[in-house]
Amino acid sequence: MNRTMAFGLSNRGVSVKLEIEPNILSHVNKSTQNQIELMSKTKISPNAPKVYGVTVPSMLSHPGKKILYTMIETSETIHKDYAGKLNMVDEIWVPTRYGKKILQNNNIHPPIYVMPLGVDTERYKEGIAPFNFGMSLKGFVFLSVFRWSYRKGYDVMLKAFLEEFGGEEDVTLLMVSRAVECPEEEGAKKIISDFNDIKSYINKKGQLPHVALYNKPVPERHMPNIYAAGNAFVLISRGEGFGLPLAESSACGLPVISSYCSGQTDFLNEDNSYLVHPNGYVEAKINGNLSRMAKLCHFYEGQKFPDFEPDGVKQTRLKMREVYEDYDEAKRKNQLLQKTINDKYTWDKAVDNVYNRLNDIRR
Repeated sequence: MNRTMAFGLSNRGVSVKLEIEPNILSHVNKSTQNQIELMSKTKISPNAPKVYGVTVPSMLSHPGKKILYTMIETSETIHKDYAGKLNMVDEIWVPTRYGKKILQNNNIHPPIYVMPLGVDTERYKEGIAPFNFGMSLKGFVFLSVFRWSYRKGYDVMLKAFLEEFGGEEDVTLLMVSRAVECPEEEGAKKIISDFNDIKSYINKKGQLPHVALYNKPVPERHMPNIYAAGNAFVLISRGEGFGLPLAESSACGLPVISSYCSGQTDFLNEDNSYLVHPNGYVEAKINGNLSRMAKLCHFYEGQKFPDFEPDGVKQTRLKMREVYEDYDEAKRKNQLLQKTINDKYTWDKAVDNVYNRLNDIRR
């Protein structure tokens, strides 16, 4: 998001000075590194607006207008400490109407503007070569791309898939995921341990369906090929700031199965995707409900998140089976979502929104 916005504004004639976070350049290629380093030396007015993306920094010392571009992943409320930080900036940008509504309902004082994210639809499209994972996959592939975190709802997805399908069926659940807070080897062990816990929990008799994991780093340029390897995309997340993989996968032709909560509700609906609705919302407590959510982030503690037990698993099972059995209808639905992405959620439109807002500020 930050790179695309910075480069897009620069291409529109805006002088953009970048501040580089430590170690961040190790994730991009040399050409991009050189461009970012060059833009870190841009000369601009000290009073020019400064945009912080995507978390409030510890220090907010800037003489000009301070803008925070942030994500809201919680449901109904936000943590009081985060609210305090939000009220220290001059203006807030969020990528969804959902996020704006939550901030407005929680006494956030600065003006709030919706600045959606986008998809590069010239690269994320149908008909491209699938990624070679170096392993065998069965005929129909449910794909999920996410950072390995309880927030992403891997537990709901895995329970549903393992319970609904059998080993004799020509289907794979392919998870492209890493536990990035751990070294690669330790991260793989954590994922396998969590998977084994879920297998023990469901205690299913007979042969289980095929589940595959790819936990290697994937350069962004290969992400369209990752999506091209799937037949449908599934993500039962407990909270998304926007839900970019949902939009990217749809642009690549994959019908979408998703939780219906948080940021993705801006562009998903019953006509264009397969939705799993929460039973309700539960407060995350360190020593109580959703303790794993509360422990993930200080700003999650005491906040509400969707409850998917037990009905969410059943819903997910039904949606996955429906897509598997009637793929023509699933593709028809996704054509509607593709049109929404192409019409409203491209990076060109996203950069235009930011460009226009900055021009309004300058006037």
